[in-house]
Amino acid sequence: MTNGNSVYKRGVGVNTDITREHGEVVELCANEREFLSDSVRLKFAVADERRARHYLVRGDPFGIDYSNSTQFLEVGYGGALGQLRATLSSRKPIVPKQLPQWQKMILDELAQHGQSVNPEAIGKLRTADNDPIAERGGSIAGVSPEKVSPLMLQWLKEFTAACHRLLLNPDYFHALFCAQLGGDLLYKYEKVRPFAAGSGCLGRLLINSLPMLTGDTPLMVFRLQDREVFSKARNDIRAIQKFLAGKITEKVYCKCGKLATRTGGTAVRTTYCCNTSKEEFPRRWDALRNAGLLAGY
Repeated sequence: MTNGNSVYKRGVGVNTDITREHGEVVELCANEREFLSDSVRLKFAVADERRARHYLVRGDPFGIDYSNSTQFLEVGYGGALGQLRATLSSRKPIVPKQLPQWQKMILDELAQHGQSVNPEAIGKLRTADNDPIAERGGSIAGVSPEKVSPLMLQWLKEFTAACHRLLLNPDYFHALFCAQLGGDLLYKYEKVRPFAAGSGCLGRLLINSLPMLTGDTPLMVFRLQDREVFSKARNDIRAIQKFLAGKITEKVYCKCGKLATRTGGTAVRTTYCCNTSKEEFPRRWDALRNAGLLAGY
């Protein structure tokens, strides 16, 4: 599934903050650790609010510490990320059985850190027996359980096609396609809601396959403070695309290969500062702006 743009390729302006051994990634990079930590923190906050509504003992709101990147590349959310990354690097498409496997890895880790997980929801797609819509009075969007499996098969076909389209186009369109194709896929994934638990965590990971494939775009980090905005956006494809465009432009890779954070800019150019060298530099997002997905800063 890769051409000259491999997953986390080395070179100018791409991720070099990663450890390799015999060509294989052996640690989580800083961007991956940030993605995992913020995504789990979001999950923990939602669970904590649910406990509070039912007058239960509230849990740890801080989530999981992924600083031990070697350990977490083998198990849990980090392990699912590592396996996804390996699949993309191998040029093989994601197959249906991998999704429940990765969901199980995520839920097993959450359960080990005190999260309440329905054992009937682990490692399987949503069914009539573990339907969160029925359990929570329709508070979570999702199709009826019998439609989940065929719709996810179709979703995976569209996911593979999106990956191919991304790689067959020049670097200029990488950010645009990550926002457009990613937004379309995430919208459909949210509508299906394939799992009774862990759907959101896995969905955020799967959509980041697109930045992984480009090799020059950091992972999109979904933060706790984005929750309200995303909750409103996920019901509209265009709104999700704009949301993802904002995520994509939060950070870029400096020419040294390290992450750089957005510090400001205008409607034409965005300014970034390298987190390592502290060097400032501009970046244009013409494709995103021409598509109407990005406002000026």
